[in-house]
Amino acid sequence: MGSLRAYVQGAECFMHNASFDTGFIDSEMSAAGRTERLQDLGSIACTVSIAKSRFPGETASLDALILKSGLSTKRNKHSALEDAQLLAEVYLKLLTSPPSEVHISICQPEIKKRMQFTTTSQKISPEQLGMEKVIELTGSRKETFFYREKHKRIIDHRVVNERRWKKVCGPLLYAVTDHTDEVRYIGKWVTANALYNRWVRHDTIHHGECTRNFYLAELDAGRGPLTVWSISVDELKKKLPSTVSAMHSKDIAVGLEALWISRWKTQLRWNTKLERLTPGFLDGEYWHV
Repeated sequence: MGSLRAYVQGAECFMHNASFDTGFIDSEMSAAGRTERLQDLGSIACTVSIAKSRFPGETASLDALILKSGLSTKRNKHSALEDAQLLAEVYLKLLTSPPSEVHISICQPEIKKRMQFTTTSQKISPEQLGMEKVIELTGSRKETFFYREKHKRIIDHRVVNERRWKKVCGPLLYAVTDHTDEVRYIGKWVTANALYNRWVRHDTIHHGECTRNFYLAELDAGRGPLTVWSISVDELKKKLPSTVSAMHSKDIAVGLEALWISRWKTQLRWNTKLERLTPGFLDGEYWHV
């Protein structure tokens, strides 16, 4: 029983129809004289629940999800190892709301490696992503500007890279770091013009309301400046796998934003929602270097 605790404690694992499987495990634990339940030892994500929320009203059986995923492997009944391997493939291709760190020790090495690319505890820096500094958000004011029927407080900024601010065109990815240089936000700009057009309205800094509030809170507390970084999809293409770099630039920007937010979501405190992952989308290993 001690080995089971070491195996799952602190981990987040996923099961298909978790309530069914955990019932058997809990029963065995009780028979062994233990009072704990599996969910007391680690977090559990149920892929049936994920599938039902992703595809409401549709069948959430493993066979149905294998078919929906387009997997060619024929499932043999009562093969636990094969079911685990197929579930990992289904999870990668179809059920794109992963827990922060997936525990799958029984999967084949190549499947486990692919999963590790979508979830990692490693922190990321803008330099690892190939980004360059663009502007700094230097201060906040009580004065407001009026935009889309709302009065929004003014955020002051300073341009540190004029070329990247007004000349390097999208689609592109950008990041915002806090005063400690930690990446706290990742976003995309899919229009074929420069980052300036994404960030400026009425000659002042504009952004989504929730994220602007984070910026304002940091600046109001004297925790500035905040730094905006960016890289264009054209610049990223030479770093990405050939299967991805051949995609349309807008689709690459969408795929990378969702993948990066999912992968580093515990670091990205100012991203308030997960974007929908592109099934099978991977960015290679360039950011490890």
